[in-house]
Amino acid sequence: FIIMSDGIKPNIKTKARKARMKKKMKEKTAKEASQTYEDKLQEILASPKYKAAMQYLDTWSEKKEQWKFHKQTQNWIVHHIYNADVITPHYFKIIKKYLAGTKGLMRNRLKEESIKIVESPTSVKLIGFQEKQKVPEKIKASIQSKIKRAGQQ
Repeated sequence: FIIMSDGIKPNIKTKARKARMKKKMKEKTAKEASQTYEDKLQEILASPKYKAAMQYLDTWSEKKEQWKFHKQTQNWIVHHIYNADVITPHYFKIIKKYLAGTKGLMRNRLKEESIKIVESPTSVKLIGFQEKQKVPEKIKASIQSKIKRAGQQ
């Protein structure tokens, strides 16, 4: 046995766990690199997180008394908000209302991402994807008006 300078013995289980995690990350990275945009999109649309996010938005818009805040769901929504293939126009309208009252770091993050999209008028790299997609004019106009209003506050 080797005792380290801080008096703690190295744990063999910890080393094995770290090696397994490193291997998993390599496999995940290789899988993601080989996936096409359509594959990733189908994976998102079939995921339980997608269904939970849409249900979360429906509950917020229709049954506010039953709605309960979920930070992870909000983060998922913000992560995918600008992907028109994932967020339909119906849900985009709900998200705009939902995020209107956002404050602090989340508001700053949304503002920064929106500015990046507006400054890149022809295309935007979607979060989590390699390909670029044209930003719909409706969304771009909505983002520009929100940025303008946020700057006036």
